[in-house]
Amino acid sequence: MSAHINTRASWPNQFQVMWFQGSEFLLLPATDDLAAGIAVNMRTNSLSSPEEARTAISRFASVIAWTEQSSLAITDFTYSPTRPVHSRIRRFTAMSSYMDIGLQAIERVSDPRALRGLALFREGLSSSNDFYAALSFFKVIENFVNGDVRGAWFKSAVPKLVTPEAMARIHAIETSTRESIGDYLRKQGRHAVAHAKEDDAVDPDVDQERYRFSLDRVVYKELARLAIEEFVDAPHSGTHPKVQQNRIQGFCDAQDGQVLAWIRYQDRPIPAAQLMLPSPATLVVKRMGDTLAIRGMEVEDWAVGATAIDLTFVGKEHAGAIKFRFDLERRDVHPIGPPMFRKLDSSLSRAQLDEIASFFQFDSLLWGNGCAWIIDEADNKVWGVTGMVMPVNALHDPGQAIPFIEQLGSLIHERTRSDHA
Repeated sequence: MSAHINTRASWPNQFQVMWFQGSEFLLLPATDDLAAGIAVNMRTNSLSSPEEARTAISRFASVIAWTEQSSLAITDFTYSPTRPVHSRIRRFTAMSSYMDIGLQAIERVSDPRALRGLALFREGLSSSNDFYAALSFFKVIENFVNGDVRGAWFKSAVPKLVTPEAMARIHAIETSTRESIGDYLRKQGRHAVAHAKEDDAVDPDVDQERYRFSLDRVVYKELARLAIEEFVDAPHSGTHPKVQQNRIQGFCDAQDGQVLAWIRYQDRPIPAAQLMLPSPATLVVKRMGDTLAIRGMEVEDWAVGATAIDLTFVGKEHAGAIKFRFDLERRDVHPIGPPMFRKLDSSLSRAQLDEIASFFQFDSLLWGNGCAWIIDEADNKVWGVTGMVMPVNALHDPGQAIPFIEQLGSLIHERTRSDHA
């Protein structure tokens, strides 16, 4: 059984096998002519009917939509007695490797109510229709929160919304109506969509109603996400930043006011006040269960642009450098390309070779859907955290690294033998 999908989740560019709840699923890559898809062998996975196979694929798709926090719409199913079948309709997919964020944790979830909540969340994420998406997200809340306590739950949940879009929309609703947020979403949203005979039922042809639901959709989505997080232990791509307990200081937070004015406008001589830099710094990268920390990194160079400042960190042995871009208006941090290494040759010391190896490992983890932290060693403050780095495959091909790895390993082996001779 093959499902043809339209998704904005990361997806592999070659066939990939994944296991979930005892079944083996084949991820079908998208090409210039074919859509991405999910296939399952009914016979080898003991799926006795087409209905059971379609349900298994749909459950798996809902989990991916949740863990990736991205839309994943199943457009149709195709059955073949011999092989998986691609759809020839081209769909948009991100060209990146799919990383297992929470499948093993969610695999232990068997409560039908929890699985139904994930399915409804996927429907809301995947729908291009704002009315249906809002209804799906509200059903997620109904699925977990009983009606007699739903008003109190809305009151406690709304302050937990953190996305700027959701907070702005909540403020707009509160200033335009005397109803509570819960009453507004229930009467003006859920009932207005689900009940056609109500006086305030929506008319999909009225543009103002469509626009209102396009704004409200983000609130429904975030509340549905909170409901799932509260009642189901189901990690997703947005879960990882929460594990970082240190307050994120940000680059501009550490600067003197005069320095900030110079950085932002650069229309006057640099002030006498010192530019504060996280040096020495510890760079930490995490990808799922893998963590690597490189200590003692110093800022070798910096360059100020219109909206960001680029810092180049070098290691203790000066065998390589890693560059990050700090946003001046927000606390966003982005890696700029791969690390820069010294040319591999026999003149490098063992310590320099080890440093190059650690930088290479840092790069491999970061550009394989990892996250990096920049921590000032002086006061243990976090200067920034990158988002999950998901590269375009053409920019980072693991196969291109094989000659480098082989040469580096050979030099480390030779240096080790000569140092012990």
